[in-house]
Amino acid sequence: MVSNRPLFFEGNIDPSLKFFLLGCDGIWETKTDDKICKFIDKGNNDFKKQAEDLFEYVLGWNNKSKKGKDNMSLILVYFK
Repeated sequence: MVSNRPLFFEGNIDPSLKFFLLGCDGIWETKTDDKICKFIDKGNNDFKKQAEDLFEYVLGWNNKSKKGKDNMSLILVYFK
């Protein structure tokens, strides 16, 4: 089901914030917010590779469904 109501969070940027991820619905169709955040948190400092690895993680080698195979774009911002 497609929703016209986005999920959003409003808060302050403070030293505990590690990253910000904005992604199309294809990113969120196969994995939960928590799983994606844990995956990103385990990543390295090669941000391009981290984004590529996230796509591989979301698509999965055995994802036979049609979920997560379109609308696959993201913006991943790391805070120092």
